[in-house]
Amino acid sequence: MDKEKCYEALDAIISISIYQGYLAGICGKSSGRHYTFDSKFDETNSDFKKLLNDLKNKND
Repeated sequence: MDKEKCYEALDAIISISIYQGYLAGICGKSSGRHYTFDSKFDETNSDFKKLLNDLKNKND
């Protein structure tokens, strides 16, 4: 697997994680369960994306 495909896959996984957290927040509110969308989780993901971009730039 080439590096570009690997980075694309990681990026997709991160995006899905953010989206799942967001959906859990919405569904949790409507079903009466108390799932909350954790903003820290979102920040962690953006930090991870930044790290991923830094790695990508070093390898280019």
